[in-house]
Amino acid sequence: MAILFYKKKKREIYLGILIIVLILAFVFLWFKFLRNDTEEMPNTEPSFLERKEGKIQIDFEKLENQILQDLEFFSPILPVSENLGRENPFATYIGTSTLVLPKDIEE
Repeated sequence: MAILFYKKKKREIYLGILIIVLILAFVFLWFKFLRNDTEEMPNTEPSFLERKEGKIQIDFEKLENQILQDLEFFSPILPVSENLGRENPFATYIGTSTLVLPKDIEE
């Protein structure tokens, strides 16, 4: 009896998973292919690009905006002058910078 119960339960689980996968596939196909009311994004160019005679003219006056003028440079990052880290970063770390091997530990 118990074997039939497990088989029936397993069949119900597989059926549930199959139904969920089919619903997800239908939703994907609906949004990807079957929906006709999709809006296309307007094809607009940014305001600082102007097309003239097949060439792109960049309006550099936009770069003189006060917000852009107020930007500050970062200070340069200087290299570290002191020794950081351990000699062997892959060695076992026990709380000190020295490596303690099992043969060095006194019993």
